Amino acid sequence: MKCKKIKTNKLDNTVSYTMPLLLLCVDYLAILSAQKVAIYLRQEMEFLSVYHFMSNIPNLYFYFLVPVVFIAFLYNSHIYVNRMPFWEVIQKIFYAVILSMLVCITMMYFGHIAGGVSRLYVALSGITSFAFLCIFRYIVKKALFRFNMLLEPVLIIGAGKTAELVVRQFSNDTGFGAKIIGFIDDAPISNELPRQYTVLGNFSESETIIKETGVKTVIIAAPGLGKYKLLELVNKIQPLVKDLSFVPDLIGVPVGNMELQKLY
Repeated sequence: MKCKKIKTNKLDNTVSYTMPLLLLCVDYLAILSAQKVAIYLRQEMEFLSVYHFMSNIPNLYFYFLVPVVFIAFLYNSHIYVNRMPFWEVIQKIFYAVILSMLVCITMMYFGHIAGGVSRLYVALSGITSFAFLCIFRYIVKKALFRFNMLLEPVLIIGAGKTAELVVRQFSNDTGFGAKIIGFIDDAPISNELPRQYTVLGNFSESETIIKETGVKTVIIAAPGLGKYKLLELVNKIQPLVKDLSFVPDLIGVPVGNMELQKLY
């Protein structure tokens, strides 16, 4: 089968820098909102306000130190730079919130302000922070991806059943935010994919296509590709991209500076 070739324009890869900054701002607003809601619940809800409570948290802690601690742990979990299933994002947020709360409690204790902070408020703050971080992030990503904004251009090598599963996963999960620009395959097995996307060329043209499109995220979804052909392909394209994922036999393939990520 002769693959259809098209001339592609250089893609705008500023998404790699814009998305982390946007999510950082969203997380900051989520943390502030969570603290405000925790204070409101502690002060105003009748069944929670049996004991008198005054919020004695200085503005330095409330608007700067506490959010910085949260964002530092969130950043360390790589959810700003790595694309992953949303359930895994939720898991990482959960652990980041727990660690952040422990650090914040310790920081307030040594800052001699812990005496004016209710333990119930601390618990409410942790719960609302986790909930707001998940909800804010989901809503913002869903809205942006719905309008085709801030999507990461992705090139998929392989156009068979495995590629169909990858495309389906991208469509169903908010965490990835992938914009598939096309496929590379010598003889696409899938009848579905060529109708939805463009086949840009064959395996031997991978290096040229990646250079022409400027794409920085490539997924190799060709389990039937021989080990030596896969090795040759990886050696050619790995220096050209930022993220390289694949789903074949990994024996003998160099995986330095690569990270394994589940797509299902």
